[in-house]
Amino acid sequence: MPDKHSLINVKEEDILNLTPKLEKLVCVTSSGVQSSIVGYNLLGIGNQMAHITAAMMISESASKDIKLVGYPPIQIGKPSKKAFFRTLCSRSNFCMTWSRSLEYRIWTKMGEGLHLYDNRKNVLYLNADILNGRLFKSLIAQNTSRLTDYYRKAASLFGLDLANISQWREDSIGVHIRLGDFARGQIGERYIGQAICRNNSPPLDYFRLALKRVEPCKLVIYSDESTKVIKKIIRFLEISNSTKVEVVSPYMSGLRTLYLMSRHRVLVQANSTLSTAASIISKSKAIVPIDCSPWGIHKLLNNFCEINL
Repeated sequence: MPDKHSLINVKEEDILNLTPKLEKLVCVTSSGVQSSIVGYNLLGIGNQMAHITAAMMISESASKDIKLVGYPPIQIGKPSKKAFFRTLCSRSNFCMTWSRSLEYRIWTKMGEGLHLYDNRKNVLYLNADILNGRLFKSLIAQNTSRLTDYYRKAASLFGLDLANISQWREDSIGVHIRLGDFARGQIGERYIGQAICRNNSPPLDYFRLALKRVEPCKLVIYSDESTKVIKKIIRFLEISNSTKVEVVSPYMSGLRTLYLMSRHRVLVQANSTLSTAASIISKSKAIVPIDCSPWGIHKLLNNFCEINL
């Protein structure tokens, strides 16, 4: 039974030093301080897959096998603290009984984005905030040649077999335009001429220039914008009348969307971990706005190319 001395806060820079001792690595997704645990929004599929990839790369950096648990990552705030600990115990495959004060401490620390190490059972609780630090970028850079394999394995843990996705490739172009990827008030006036990413979101001019480069015969737009806004976006993109345009429902599951995105010949990216995951998995051409991709992935993978506005 863990006591108050067995759970230790772990800094990101110390994680790799722990790997020789680890028996298990548990992926835990938290809300972070800014969102608060109560008001937590669940992590999207793109971030979940990156979280799992981080865990796999950390585990393989050790000289022994480390059991990975928490697929998909265990979510703080879904739906209650009691359910969280019940899931944590079942996924970890051993009984953990904590006092109420210790439960609160674990709950709070994970909610603050901290990693925790149980030095009695040699278990590391890897927080999803690992994706925001230097370690994940460093691991990606060291494992660039294997990144596609990691992501495909992560997808298989969700029940999605993408190992042979290239056999199902379509001669089509996908475009990922997320809700809020351009400022409100402008279609007509929505930051359409802005030359750089605003708050890490690409301007609409980027999407228009990208499509001019690839001249699609079939275009699939992935967006959670309203139908009214999507129609205005299509007009702004100046798509040829000969191009078949399809709009994917925003209510489709994340895994289904990932699968469809992975099948395109070219995928025009939002600054999104979901479309980034699709392009890593498929190895198809990915177009990104300059210096505006998660973890600077466009600088590491040959199938990513930038558009400079």
